Amino acid sequence: MTTDDAILRTGREPVRPAAAGYVGALVAIALLAVGVIALRDAAVSTPWLDGERWIDSGVRAVDGASPRTWMVPVGVLLAVAGVLALVVAVKPRGKVGTAVSTTTGVWIEPRDIARLATATAESVPGVVEARSTATRRKVSVLVTTSDDSVDTNPVEDAVNQAFSAMETPPKVRIRTRRNRP
Repeated sequence: MTTDDAILRTGREPVRPAAAGYVGALVAIALLAVGVIALRDAAVSTPWLDGERWIDSGVRAVDGASPRTWMVPVGVLLAVAGVLALVVAVKPRGKVGTAVSTTTGVWIEPRDIARLATATAESVPGVVEARSTATRRKVSVLVTTSDDSVDTNPVEDAVNQAFSAMETPPKVRIRTRRNRP
């Protein structure tokens, strides 16, 4: 088989990092804090450290406690935080790339779509400068021209041609402004 005959599978679509990673990091920090307290109390139980164990102090502080009015809103806030953490953990990750029509798994991200649009627009005669912003579905190009007679159609055609290799090309919007000396 020659290299021309080799067709690679399309790569997996790039996605945003999972938000559950942030929740997991917070839970890990809380568990580390509990572990540090447990180690400190273990050291106090042996002759290595002097003092009172923090776990015993905490238990004595809540022993015999009666319900207070502040406990209800705190309990509700903790329950809401738990539900939000659960929702974040199961929320699907958002897509960040757009597929390019090739025999390999190539994806292009919105910032690269904007760079491509800017470079393509700046290559059109009469364009002095171009700036672009892009999402997966649309790209806006602000073109600075040398004079008012420059037509936006060649710029739009060039940018659309640059995106022709994409499976779902973004919609292109061209705005112009005249270069003021």
